[in-house]
Amino acid sequence: MDISGQFSSVFWRGALIGGLALVLLWPLGRVESLVTERQAVQIAARDSIAALHGGPQTIGGPMLRVPTEVLVDEWNPDLKQNVARWVSGQPRWILPETLKISTHHTVKAEVRGIFSLPVYTLPDLDISGEFPAQALSTMIANPAVERALWSQASLLLPFGSLSSLQAVNASDFAGRRLLLGSGSYDEQSALTAPLDLSEYAPGGRLPYHFAFRARGSGALHFLPLAGATQVTVLSSWPHPGFEGAFAADHSPPNDKGFEARWQVLEINRKLPRTWSGKAVSGEALFQTAFGFALVSPVDVYSMSYRAIRYGVLFIAITFLAFFAWEQVTQGLRLHPMHYLLVGLALSVFFLLLLAVGEHLSFALAYALAAAALILLLGFYVAGVTGRRAAAVLMSLGLAGCYGCLYLILQSEDYALLLGSLLVFTVLAVTMLATRRLNWSEVRSAAA
Repeated sequence: MDISGQFSSVFWRGALIGGLALVLLWPLGRVESLVTERQAVQIAARDSIAALHGGPQTIGGPMLRVPTEVLVDEWNPDLKQNVARWVSGQPRWILPETLKISTHHTVKAEVRGIFSLPVYTLPDLDISGEFPAQALSTMIANPAVERALWSQASLLLPFGSLSSLQAVNASDFAGRRLLLGSGSYDEQSALTAPLDLSEYAPGGRLPYHFAFRARGSGALHFLPLAGATQVTVLSSWPHPGFEGAFAADHSPPNDKGFEARWQVLEINRKLPRTWSGKAVSGEALFQTAFGFALVSPVDVYSMSYRAIRYGVLFIAITFLAFFAWEQVTQGLRLHPMHYLLVGLALSVFFLLLLAVGEHLSFALAYALAAAALILLLGFYVAGVTGRRAAAVLMSLGLAGCYGCLYLILQSEDYALLLGSLLVFTVLAVTMLATRRLNWSEVRSAAA
């Protein structure tokens, strides 16, 4: 029996449907581009909010800066001999022995259009500790060739964004109030104040205390600029993302927020207690930062982007199921236009997910978009084929597939495993359903 014509008809029909699946990559690509565009708009809106609230903050403890002079021999052409004189040397930097930072971290959502960004206020940022006066007296190893200009010393306190500083409630050093101004360390912003260290005795302790009111957005970090650093934060944000050079000892986050503590010793970080000039860069200083970011639990754009990556898979699965159903059902023949419209409906699901997700929670947006798609395809297939029971079964199958996709999106660590199992399951069901089908005897639609 000549079966070449019949097999060829089925083959080309399958090839046409496969080609339609490839054509549908274009609308999926457009939706993916739209996700990127909307994400850029969100970033721009959040950047404008952050600019008003200071952005992420990085706060450190105070550092003492002591200018020095060194004795050098210079050739004097008039005297025709070397003459010793004092010239400016590298400034010396001294870190405190102890540093304690504590603050209450209150967060609210600042809205710009349909976008929002969590911003925070630090109403009681308290910084305290002490310098060992002995470190000052032993700073100069050889006073005969180097001397410290104690009266020209200054204090620097790294502060991420000075524009976010709202109030200075205390600025005391060894019992005296300091007048703080703006400054920098290696292009990193800082508070600074002149300090006459010649008035302090070489023995004993030099305590300090600062209290601020500040604000910021995105993240809050600290610098362990002391022999022993202790940081305590009580925050109202329920979704912290701890990050940086040192781990936090924290309570389990809940709807009321969390409490976190850090303990950092000098031996834990790669910073000396004292150094000269630019031996420690601003970049090296800020590499020791630790703290947390205000993490949004679900980002509709990243989730939509991940969902679109499975779009081709879902179109292929649906077309394969329809094609197998068409072959095993007597008298059922679908036109390629039916496949195209079903594929477009599947693509529109991702557009609905993105559009609704910008206004509602991702879970609710996903449920609404999936329900709309499944109902649409159910009514459409029932009208096209006249088989309501089959349309109901198809709708249930789609509901199961989109339920699996939601689980995949929520389980990032197991996405590959769950996705592989989904593909294997659908392929296995299709193979088992058509295992007794003799493809060489399948009649074409023209027959």
